[in-house]
Amino acid sequence: MAIDFNFVIGILISGLLLVNLKKENRHTIFLCLFFLGISLLSLSRYSSFYHENIWVIYYLIPGANPIITTSGIFLYFYCKYSIGNYSMRNFWKREWKHFIFPAFCFINVMPHLFLPFEERWRIANLIAKDPYNVLLIKTLLIPFSGSLLMRAFLGIVYSFLSFQFIQSNKDRFIDPVHSMHIPSINFYYIINGGVFFHFLVTFWFAIASKFFTHHPFEIYNIKALMVMPTVSLCVVVGSVFFFPKVIYGLMYKRKPSKIDLSEARMPLGDAIIELPNRFTNFDFEPVNGNTVIAEKLKIYFSTKPFLKPGFTSPLIVTGK
Repeated sequence: MAIDFNFVIGILISGLLLVNLKKENRHTIFLCLFFLGISLLSLSRYSSFYHENIWVIYYLIPGANPIITTSGIFLYFYCKYSIGNYSMRNFWKREWKHFIFPAFCFINVMPHLFLPFEERWRIANLIAKDPYNVLLIKTLLIPFSGSLLMRAFLGIVYSFLSFQFIQSNKDRFIDPVHSMHIPSINFYYIINGGVFFHFLVTFWFAIASKFFTHHPFEIYNIKALMVMPTVSLCVVVGSVFFFPKVIYGLMYKRKPSKIDLSEARMPLGDAIIELPNRFTNFDFEPVNGNTVIAEKLKIYFSTKPFLKPGFTSPLIVTGK
């Protein structure tokens, strides 16, 4: 059985991002949803054009269309919230308008989703024989071809917005403090470039099929041409493995917690010296800190400079 490479790798990356999701890198949930969307897109395309998997067609076309439509939107959110370091609080209150079109896509295909099983299965078989039969899908407001066209256009728009946001915040990749918490700028360029090319080619296919012919498969060898968006998705899913920080969250280095040694007791000869709190709470390794303090105090009490004539200040500790 043939396997869609982009789908398998995309799902794998989504799972890894979800497993390594932490409080410090909550925005990677957007990247996880992005890879989920393009994985379903790749699987539905592969099943309808090459493998003719009727079960996948039945469930994903057009059921996964709203999720696929949000893929470009989630990539934009990932760029915005990772580079800009925005807070995730009140996310839906600020960003709800971006989901108007995906909600419209879902409402538009609802007539098909509520068809009896036999009718949906019949349409899935027709799509498997000829992908152009996807236009037989029943919609509520606009034809399904219009939804596909708008989906590709939306992907182009959000890829452009992502590029624009990256360019306007390039200084954050130079800043030594902020750059520790975000991937390399090359990762953003590669993934957005691949997505932009993918949706651009898909949009061209949609335009050609809508305005130049009633049946594009009679003019274009569509299966050969689909190699271009497929390769672009390969670049997108493959690029992540060259930037392991993206998956494993290695760029989120937690600041070492301070260890309270206020109750610590340090031996000095036969005596026990209790150190005040202000001398014991250090950011560096406690063992090394205690060693330094012990050596200084040992020198001080062994030489007893305060018993010598002319002693004026206990702050000068010397071994002479």
